Amino acid sequence: MTDITDRHTLRRMSWSELTTAAQEAELNRDYERARIVWSFALHVATTTINKNLAIAHIRRCDTLLHKSKTVPGNNPRGRSVCLRPQHPRR
Repeated sequence: MTDITDRHTLRRMSWSELTTAAQEAELNRDYERARIVWSFALHVATTTINKNLAIAHIRRCDTLLHKSKTVPGNNPRGRSVCLRPQHPRR
């Protein structure tokens, strides 16, 4: 299986492929990987609404990464333990 965070692979993906991969990473609570993929999606985005969506997800991943690192013993893998992921309004 291809590593989704490989920059060469990410550069060749469409907006749709990037958003799907980023959302899958978020569902798996892998916010670091999701943030990387959302960053690439932001650069691919051509419409304002898609750019705003990518920016919102990047900020959310940053927040969740920060929370998971500041709570000692929260999770040995360093991932957030948020049970219900929050998504921005569309």
